[in-house]
Amino acid sequence: MGQVIETDEQGQLVITAEMLGSAPPHSRYRVETLGTKLVVEPEPAAEQRRQAYGEWEKQWRELSEEIGKVWPAGLSAVDAISEQRR
Repeated sequence: MGQVIETDEQGQLVITAEMLGSAPPHSRYRVETLGTKLVVEPEPAAEQRRQAYGEWEKQWRELSEEIGKVWPAGLSAVDAISEQRR
């Protein structure tokens, strides 16, 4: 089981460097509340975020190309949806 920390007079928590382990100075953390749990996770570095976005964008581009190969010429997405609703 982990350490117990307590809020101060202003209701703030202090997380010590020992609790964070080997985090370098100015590390960024994402804080999220999940029900009654407070989750503190390292924020991905800017380069990791750029790479993840690039991969996401590539996957969407590839999906678009695959759909384009089989999509009927002259049929808009709006028309296709309208046809399905009839």
